[in-house]
Amino acid sequence: MKIIRNISIWTHGEFESIADPGKEYSYKGLWRPVVEQLIQLSLKNAANHDLLVEILGTLGNMTPLDLPKGASWSDIIRKHDILGLIAHLLVPDMAQNDIVLEVIIFVATLAQNDEASSHMVEAGIIQAVESVWQERRDDVEIQLQLLYAYWHLLLALPARDELMHKTQAVAGKSKYFFLDYSTSCRGD
Repeated sequence: MKIIRNISIWTHGEFESIADPGKEYSYKGLWRPVVEQLIQLSLKNAANHDLLVEILGTLGNMTPLDLPKGASWSDIIRKHDILGLIAHLLVPDMAQNDIVLEVIIFVATLAQNDEASSHMVEAGIIQAVESVWQERRDDVEIQLQLLYAYWHLLLALPARDELMHKTQAVAGKSKYFFLDYSTSCRGD
């Protein structure tokens, strides 16, 4: 599974590096046959820590052009109960840091689809992400990925509304974290 994940990192990097992925992404469709199989594998093997890390890492590298033809993350979410697994893994002290990190990256990937972000709001994922923000303040790697996830969530209208009006993520206690973090990075 590590090799598959490494290939997904490489294809994701290729996707990110080109100006017009819709026309130039030469690996379009490479992952189509396996995306849903990876989702099913993650649901069946949620207790297998090492395998779950690799599967979630691979899914976090998927682009819209990697999904099955005509499908979006929203369609896949409706077909499979992946948000139930995500919510379960984001419960405080339920999963180890490496699993939480991969879940946050996957949430950022899902957030790139507005309809999928709406499903995440309904499933309580946004609230769970905020609790990770508060709970894992000492883990810089998770905090960095949370910032990336928040960026994508703020670009999606349903998630933006949830973040701005029903959490402390944009205003409130979290703003002090940004100040503390930037001060600690400078060495003040």
